[in-house]
Amino acid sequence: MMPIALIDANDQVVEADLDDATYHLTLSWNEEGQLWTMDVRNLDGETLASGMAVNAFSPVLSFVRRPTLPPGEFVVVAAPGYTLTRSSFVSGEAALWYISREEIANGAV
Repeated sequence: MMPIALIDANDQVVEADLDDATYHLTLSWNEEGQLWTMDVRNLDGETLASGMAVNAFSPVLSFVRRPTLPPGEFVVVAAPGYTLTRSSFVSGEAALWYISREEIANGAV
């Protein structure tokens, strides 16, 4: 599992090497909906998936699985029953992780 480091910002782009490919992950805080969303783009800036809800204990890519996306999965780890807030990732109350294709295949998680 690989942690995805996030900063204290409503909108941020993280470049991440995931399963031998590099992606741009855009995480955005929606103040009105009180939720985080994620977009995934390739290095050419092509949007591969957008507007995916980021929730604790719910796989992010599960409903948008396609060959161009990272083959693993993003998950948020937090205390049971925790609801994400704008500051959850920087406060340490929650963490975004990427689980590689190999870890999933080997049942490591």
